[in-house]
Amino acid sequence: MLGPGGVGGLVAGALARAGTPVLIVARDSTVEAISLRGLAVNSVLLGDFLARPPAVARLAEPTDVLIVATKAAGLSEALERVAVAPKLVLPLLNGLDHVALLRERFAPETVVAGTIRVEADRPEPGVVVHTSKFLRVDMASRYPGIGGRMAALAQTLYRETEVSRELRLKLAEERKAMPHFEAFREGKPSKRDRREIDRLRRRL
Repeated sequence: MLGPGGVGGLVAGALARAGTPVLIVARDSTVEAISLRGLAVNSVLLGDFLARPPAVARLAEPTDVLIVATKAAGLSEALERVAVAPKLVLPLLNGLDHVALLRERFAPETVVAGTIRVEADRPEPGVVVHTSKFLRVDMASRYPGIGGRMAALAQTLYRETEVSRELRLKLAEERKAMPHFEAFREGKPSKRDRREIDRLRRRL
């Protein structure tokens, strides 16, 4: 994981808690904080927990997957910390310009397009606050040869654990209690929704 900020720290912490080997690559100060105190996650979705993934200032050992979650403005500087060529690179940054930069830095066919839907922040190094009850990662590639590695990564990211199963069932119960949930689940607007649609149409 390159860049353990709000997004990167949350994903790294969740993977580490699930038992997936994770190595964090970050600035010296962040490496020191995580090495001393661990990675503390406060999440409305996953709960509060402390993960202890190892952290280094430079990635020098071979890796199958590199998840890039730095700020777009600091991407070039962060890439200087990577001294290997991963088999798959998944960027989770805002915008699209970074894809071209990453494909210049690594083999183009190894860099996929990625997005993440989440609200998370890093108030200080080694601390992540996740405030949204959603967390979704999407990826795509025009290179068919990378499909197997993408599938393996997707399986890792969405692997069911006892904790995730309990959370999934809890969220399902909460959704059932929401007004109009059944109508939305079946793809049918409620009467209230239809009135709102008609109101908007009259404004157009």
